Amino acid sequence: MCAHADNTNETIELLVQKLYPAIQHQFILISSCNDCVTSNPDNPNAALYNLLNELKNEFQSLITYENKLVFPSVIKVFDKKGANENSPTPSIADLLKLTKSKEQKIVQLATEVQAEISMMDLADKEATVNKLIHLFQNDFVSEKNKWNNMIQARLDSCSCFIKQYES
Repeated sequence: MCAHADNTNETIELLVQKLYPAIQHQFILISSCNDCVTSNPDNPNAALYNLLNELKNEFQSLITYENKLVFPSVIKVFDKKGANENSPTPSIADLLKLTKSKEQKIVQLATEVQAEISMMDLADKEATVNKLIHLFQNDFVSEKNKWNNMIQARLDSCSCFIKQYES
């Protein structure tokens, strides 16, 4: 394996084992309020919880996409055995474009949720929703920027990635 593989694996582990579960935990804490809105669509907080549901769905979609396609494809490029398999590896550059698009949508939704929060009184759930937004706008953005920059650097200079796409 390439020397870059360890660093890449560490970054994937950080996302999958720390950051993503922290965000998912905040969604769980918010879900009880969401249940109230679902049972009463006239609830004044319905717009907020609809946005939160959309944010949660986009986030879950990103996780699934990365876990099933992006991360295995990146690791496969580093794996010498994987490079010899008959199954083709998807274009990492194309995968990066797609994930960036999903990430931008998530950040946009987080901003919309933050704007909605500022206009309402959420009582005990405000801190939980604010923590979720903080996780997205700070930790998520920071870690995803590091990931995207790292993968772009690999595409530009890592011999494993360059060899993968020469043929």
